Amino acid sequence: MILISVLILIGIGIIVVFSTQQQVYEKLHWSNSFVKHILNIGVGIIALLLGLIIPLKRIANTVLLFLLSLLTVIILFAVILSGKFVNGASRWFSLGVLSFQPSELAKIVLIFYTSHYICRKRGKSKQNAKWSWGLLVVIGGIIALIALEPDISTALVLLILIIGFFFVGGVPIKFSLVLITSVILIGFILYLMPVNRFKHIGKRVDDYIVHITESDESNSHPQVLNSMLAFANGGVFGRGLGKGELKNGAFIPEIDKDMVIAAIGEEMGMLGVMVVIAIFLIILIFGFKVASGVYQYDKFMYFLSVGISLNIFLYAIIHAFISIGLLPSTGLPLPFISYGGSAMVTNLFLIGVLLNISSSAKELAYQDRVDKYNAMISAGINTRSTIV
Repeated sequence: MILISVLILIGIGIIVVFSTQQQVYEKLHWSNSFVKHILNIGVGIIALLLGLIIPLKRIANTVLLFLLSLLTVIILFAVILSGKFVNGASRWFSLGVLSFQPSELAKIVLIFYTSHYICRKRGKSKQNAKWSWGLLVVIGGIIALIALEPDISTALVLLILIIGFFFVGGVPIKFSLVLITSVILIGFILYLMPVNRFKHIGKRVDDYIVHITESDESNSHPQVLNSMLAFANGGVFGRGLGKGELKNGAFIPEIDKDMVIAAIGEEMGMLGVMVVIAIFLIILIFGFKVASGVYQYDKFMYFLSVGISLNIFLYAIIHAFISIGLLPSTGLPLPFISYGGSAMVTNLFLIGVLLNISSSAKELAYQDRVDKYNAMISAGINTRSTIV
């Protein structure tokens, strides 16, 4: 169900990105967003296969994950200092036709690192919570560097994800409060800083405050206002594929990336949007089902399953909330649908890991039965009545 759901979302994404890029009807070229989108999906499928075969037991290694976290910090520093500067942010390394966004790598590393750290230390949390400070340092450092790019939306999503990890892992609540307080302070400092790269953040916050405090919707951020108009224009059943009027970049900038669900709403209607959200809910439910299936055998895989499922669902819901003005406008892709290479590859890799865990759960359950059977034989217990 997880794989089928993801493939359906990818198919919807191909249709929507094709529809939002009018120039593809004239000619296909390597610089065209639609062609790049197809290439990104190809690379993402390779990443999914990689996630499906990686030995998760070997990756659950403290030294390895610490070194990956350190490498991530170095890469994040590098992109802040020398990355490609676009729309007031330095978030990408240019790789010829494609580009690489280090914050997506950071997302993978944080999910793996937090899963392993909580799994290894959770038994000590009630007796001695000092270990949690080491977790906070790594998490806080990575999230702070992502915020400095600036990529506030990704930083906040990761913050919510980590707090979810803390809740599931039984980490004392004071550490969640420390993390939240630290991020709020950093955010407030960034908001007050007279640096060009942070000015657009203040503008978006101001626009959002106007949006929620004034009854006149015309004062809203133009991107959000036109996104809401696209939903209204689509109605219940939509205007039909390729017939959207507000998908042109002049009305909704970056619609194939930051507001792609508005294009779905205009052309496929509210029914189309509900189907998309329902598919993400299916991924969340079956992701949790994978987690529950592996819980008693491997806690690391359990936390990984929960983190991956929550991550994908959070991105989907927050993207939808932004498009209807419930959250400030910011660049956050819709998983498997929006144009964006790094996000596509990262999310497909994580889905591969989730499928890997699902497959491993069956093997772990079988091995557990074998171990119990052998233990009973060693103890001289009659197994004839317990084989079934």
